Amino acid sequence: MLADSEIGRTAAFVRRKGDEWFVAIVNGDEERPLKINLDFLGKGSYHADAPENKAAWTRTTKTLNRKASITTNLRSNGGFVARFTRIVQ
Repeated sequence: MLADSEIGRTAAFVRRKGDEWFVAIVNGDEERPLKINLDFLGKGSYHADAPENKAAWTRTTKTLNRKASITTNLRSNGGFVARFTRIVQ
């Protein structure tokens, strides 16, 4: 569970499978921005695949590392998902 989780407000989880990390967030009834620190990622660079807008139909892919963070605007009773895949060089 990520540090931004708060009972009755937000549940934020991070899980890993091999070289992929997954972030899932379920928001309560208050719309709000949320900054997610990526310090859970391992060494190296990762491709981030996440929704770009509130409708979650458009997605964006970026290259990030464990020193980065991402910010998303959580909708009321909405959520957020992202996948981080390690770049093998």
